[in-house]
Amino acid sequence: TLTIEVDSTEEGEGTAVNANTVVLNGTPVWAKAEANTGYKNAVLTIGGQTKTASGTATTITGNTAIASTATAQTYTVTYNKNATDATGTMSNGTATYNENFTPAANGFTRTGYTFNGWNTAANGSGTAWTAGTAKKYETAGNTTLYAQWTEHTYTIAFNNNGGTGTMSSISNVKYSESKTLTTNTFTRTGYTFKGWATSAANANAGTIAHNNGATVSGLTATNGATVNLYAQW
Repeated sequence: TLTIEVDSTEEGEGTAVNANTVVLNGTPVWAKAEANTGYKNAVLTIGGQTKTASGTATTITGNTAIASTATAQTYTVTYNKNATDATGTMSNGTATYNENFTPAANGFTRTGYTFNGWNTAANGSGTAWTAGTAKKYETAGNTTLYAQWTEHTYTIAFNNNGGTGTMSSISNVKYSESKTLTTNTFTRTGYTFKGWATSAANANAGTIAHNNGATVSGLTATNGATVNLYAQW
């Protein structure tokens, strides 16, 4: 919305009225176009006379329509991968103030994580944006959209591989989390437990991946997967 000063021949005097409302009769006004936040190139038209930001005095005679126009500003939208271990690059976007903007599809990758949308704050406390979904851009300035990531979790299961006994699985292990393996409780008559292998074949071949009670991390990047560890005797 633009304003003009009524009953004035100098800027800043008189009473401000909204443009686009209409009509003054025989009133001297100081006309100056001023764009609101997020707009530029303001133009005020009074009875066919165009006024810009410089401001000039105009005398209104008869019923005179007042109209205003301004151009919405355009701003740069930058995409941030928001993790040192994420990879990839994305081109900047362009948004027009107070018009719909559609964020780009995610072009970053991060092992062990799933992309979960964009946010104006790195920690997710800002305004959320969904890739490919348009909504009104209401920020009068450039914006950075930060990738939001959901970490994968998996389960570690223990196989006695010819021994006896049971051991509880370790569930909801986060991809980046360090987890201490449960101490072996399996037994096998005539055998000594040596450690854990990633397959029965490796265990039988004597290939040990983890010692008893070892601390492990990132055993799989697949969300919801189960990692089976086989006793090696």
